[in-house]
Amino acid sequence: MYKDSDPNGEWGVVHTDNFQLNNNHKHRIFVIDDFYTNPEELRNFAINQWFFDDEGFEGLRTRKQFFFKGVKEKFEETIGEKITVWEEHGMNARFQSHKADFRPVYHCDSQTWAAAWYGNIDAPYEAGTSFYAHKETGLRGGEDNIGAAFAGDTC
Repeated sequence: MYKDSDPNGEWGVVHTDNFQLNNNHKHRIFVIDDFYTNPEELRNFAINQWFFDDEGFEGLRTRKQFFFKGVKEKFEETIGEKITVWEEHGMNARFQSHKADFRPVYHCDSQTWAAAWYGNIDAPYEAGTSFYAHKETGLRGGEDNIGAAFAGDTC
C-alpha cells in the first residue's frame, strides 16, 4: 500500500506499509537525562571520595562501590529486564575520574549491561563515551563471542 496525498506536488503526506518494523531488534543503548534530582550534590559527594590509580585501569577509580537506593530498579525499568547480578560485579557502582587530556580508552567485556553517569559541569559535547564495532566481525558488544573477537580470534 502506498498513498500520497499529492502525488504531483512537492508537499504532502505519504502513508505506506512498504517498510516493516523488525520485531527482533536489539535494545543496545539507552539514554536517561536528569537521572538524579540533585546532580550537583552527587558530583560534590563523588569528588570528595578517595580515588586510586590502580594498575590495569586508565584514570582514577574509587575502590569502594556506592549503591544508591532505586538505581537498580530504574535500570530494570529502562531495559525491561530483571538484573540478577548487581553487587557481585566488582566494578559496579564505582566513581571514575579522567582528566581531559587522557588518551581514549577502548574497552570491551562480557557484561550484559553497562552504565555511566557523567558528573562534569558544562562538559563539551565531544567528551564522553563513543561506541564502536569490530572492523572484521561487525560485533558491537553483547554477543557471546565478543571477547574472543577483540582478543584477535575472528574466526
